[in-house]
Amino acid sequence: MSVKEGAQRKWAALKEKLGPQDSDPTEANLESADPELCIRLLQMPSVVNYSGLRKRLEGSDGGWMVQFLEQSGLDLLLEALARLSGRGVARISDALLQLTCVSCVRAVMNSRQGIEYILSNQGYVRQLSQALDTSNVMVKKQVFELLAALCIYSPEGHVLTLDALDHYKTVCSQQYRFSIVMNELSGSDNVPYVVTLLSVINAVILGPEDLRARTQLRNEFIGLQLLDVLARLRDLEDADLLIQLEAFEEAKAEDEEELLRVSGGVDMSSHQEVFASLFHKVSCSPVSAQLLSVLQGLLHLEPTLRSSQLLWEALESLVNRAVLLASDAPPWREAWRRSSWPRWTMAWAQHGSPAIGG
Repeated sequence: MSVKEGAQRKWAALKEKLGPQDSDPTEANLESADPELCIRLLQMPSVVNYSGLRKRLEGSDGGWMVQFLEQSGLDLLLEALARLSGRGVARISDALLQLTCVSCVRAVMNSRQGIEYILSNQGYVRQLSQALDTSNVMVKKQVFELLAALCIYSPEGHVLTLDALDHYKTVCSQQYRFSIVMNELSGSDNVPYVVTLLSVINAVILGPEDLRARTQLRNEFIGLQLLDVLARLRDLEDADLLIQLEAFEEAKAEDEEELLRVSGGVDMSSHQEVFASLFHKVSCSPVSAQLLSVLQGLLHLEPTLRSSQLLWEALESLVNRAVLLASDAPPWREAWRRSSWPRWTMAWAQHGSPAIGG
């Protein structure tokens, strides 16, 4: 299959995943409206206007969509969605307005021009993620579906989705970037919503081609008790749910088998085996003293403190850079520049040494 055919097939699958929403009888008739008129109507948020706009977006050609985007149509939609999310959903009318607004964003993403435009600006995906800060489950479901679609669409989409979850973690004061996903998964008994959340987890984990990157992402979720949640979800016996569960478990088994092969028989998902292998490797050399010193220092980091999370991230980044240095890889300088280590050292300089437990 050629690259072009593969891209076309991926896009067709993505369009089917996003799909058009059911038509709403209470919608403005915008079938022949130009982008400028639609932009003006966005200044007057209403269910009728949003429903009509959604239908117009779904039926638009590429040229019309480009004009809509260039006249800040997407910006207005995301700004409105942020305002509605911040307002809460105490009234049914607000909940419906929020839902029809996010359906317009969905319609934009269902076009090649729309999704490429979103991927060209990091801020759009961050704004979209902030719409998760709502009690409206239907809105959160659609936003999560869009984030999963971005992960599937391209490596750039995967990177921006992870960045958006990091951004949400910071803005909403959560401890981990995947806390929002796991909190929703653990607390919901809405099966279609749970299926969507599992599809997000699978899309995030399976996005990278690199085995180590997939393993790290999977372990982040496992560290947030994903395996315990999955065991409980199996009792629900829903067909769509089982598909997502099996996709997770099959990919996990394949990656673990590959890790075992490339690591010389060491189970890289086992803390004890990895440590035993490391200790065996250095125990008869002078660097064993440095290993002991590092371990003694790590004992002082209290994992429940927010500052410790930043320290653990920085240590992981430093180790990754050290591996690149040891392999004498030419791109290591650029990789260092892009890593979280400079960000961490800057935060240290600005705010002082974070408190650690001990």
